[in-house]
Amino acid sequence: MSYDFMEMRVAPPEGPICDFCSVPDVHWTYPCRDHQGSETAEALTVGSDGKVSFEKMVIDGYSSGGWACCNACHALIERGDRERLATRSAKRLIRKLKADQPWLVWSLSDATAHVRRIHDRFWANREGAAVHHDTPPREDPTR
Repeated sequence: MSYDFMEMRVAPPEGPICDFCSVPDVHWTYPCRDHQGSETAEALTVGSDGKVSFEKMVIDGYSSGGWACCNACHALIERGDRERLATRSAKRLIRKLKADQPWLVWSLSDATAHVRRIHDRFWANREGAAVHHDTPPREDPTR
């Protein structure tokens, strides 16, 4: 099974979302070099017949330009709190997957490990300090 993780990160028509946790309240951009990567992730899937199976997914991603960031993720990045950043992102990823792909069941530990690998690419390709910009707050559709 192949799944494009970056599909989940595409900004909705209403405006940008945080590239870390997907909230629609972006106030920062971290400059980054373009980069790509491929990850293998494991998850349980639940078929329409209720049958549960274990799937390995190849998740391809490409990042172009800076990473958009909300205030909460920005604070974690500035403190260097990679673990809390990964956990925050993973919890929101699981919530989004439950809404968009209810057949996919991903544990918090597996999702956090996957997000950590994605974030490792951010840390390795980050170029300088965050740039602040004002955007009007928007309602978070995943709440």
